[in-house]
Amino acid sequence: MEGNSLDLDKKDAEFIKRVTPKIEAIIEKRVTARVLEALIDSLEQQNYPPEENIRPEFIQKVKKAEKGTGKRFKSINELKKHLSGK
Repeated sequence: MEGNSLDLDKKDAEFIKRVTPKIEAIIEKRVTARVLEALIDSLEQQNYPPEENIRPEFIQKVKKAEKGTGKRFKSINELKKHLSGK
């Protein structure tokens, strides 16, 4: 290849033409995901109080529930009975 070092042969040019849309799509998805994450974070900060403003008892209950230490019921009827206090 003579002249400009950016000259491409036909095979390279075809490869670039083929992969460019795929690369653009990947970049677009990543940028979109980052924008959405930033929006969600912003909305959460506006709508949810910081953890230090939440009662400690509630935080403990949530952490316990996340660990899966809750009670399991064998049927909907058993759950209803438990909720009704009978």
